[in-house]
Amino acid sequence: MTFVPSTNNLRRDYFIATAAVYLPCLIFVQIRTFFINRPCLATVDVLPCGLIRITTTSSISWKPGQHMFLRLLGLGAHCLTTHPFTIASLPQAESSNKTNEMTVYAKPYEGLTKSLSNAARDVSSLNLRVLVEGPYGGISSGSMARFDSILIITGGSGAAFSFPVVEDVLRSCAAADSADQVKGKTLNIIYAARSSLMAQWYEEKIRALVSCYPSSSIVSVSIHTTSISSPLQNNISMAKEYAPSGMDQIFNGEKGSIIHEHGRPCLASAVASLAEQAAGKSAGIVVCGPPSMLHDIRNAAAEAQRKVLALSLIHISEPTRLGMIS
Repeated sequence: MTFVPSTNNLRRDYFIATAAVYLPCLIFVQIRTFFINRPCLATVDVLPCGLIRITTTSSISWKPGQHMFLRLLGLGAHCLTTHPFTIASLPQAESSNKTNEMTVYAKPYEGLTKSLSNAARDVSSLNLRVLVEGPYGGISSGSMARFDSILIITGGSGAAFSFPVVEDVLRSCAAADSADQVKGKTLNIIYAARSSLMAQWYEEKIRALVSCYPSSSIVSVSIHTTSISSPLQNNISMAKEYAPSGMDQIFNGEKGSIIHEHGRPCLASAVASLAEQAAGKSAGIVVCGPPSMLHDIRNAAAEAQRKVLALSLIHISEPTRLGMIS
């Protein structure tokens, strides 16, 4: 006699197993969002470069490269959904009973970002209640500060990812017990953007960030503008933004460098140069940008790793999310 289990029973068992796994996770997330992170007030504004900036304060802590989900209340039907954003700031140094300022950037596309951009343009300052879920993800290798030579490559709105990574490295250098721990460390940053306004915004942000730390001399920045909308804008940009003042900028009394270039960066050459520069030392690459950029960096890092096969020189890390939503 053969026993054939009921199909209805199997369906019920699968449903119970799924609910047993999913519901506790859902309940935990809601408890953390509403009772631990708690609703907070956020300020939304649109920058001249076109990016949306959302700034809020929170008692939670996070690490460089992490992202969180925001639920924006008071924005119509969008308040029913959560959206991922890469965190573009770093919490304060370890201290209890302090709130941290959390900043995120987003490029307007469709859906939420378009509605948010339209709402922010209609008023001088848009204030919304938000719910923060997270943080999640991060850099798989932990802090990039443990490497002797560091290469950070970002593109477009992925620039926001680089700010907390850069600040984490500089903060670690400032907290070093001796100058020998910082000696020989280098931090190279490559940023690519289509518009000159984005390039100007990134220069202002990175200059202000780096100037806050005494180890600014280890930083070298290369900003690439890949397209110009018109010849007139090209001439204005060259005169105003890419003047000699863009070369050898002074960071906090020490000389670093910010170099502007037109055209796409040669990523393979940058990775190869990093490998040569870090001979006998450790090197780390972190990248955040479009899929084509990630693909090129993977191939370049693999080629560099092949050349130093026994040394295990190159370590490449990518963020789990790019923080770009549509």
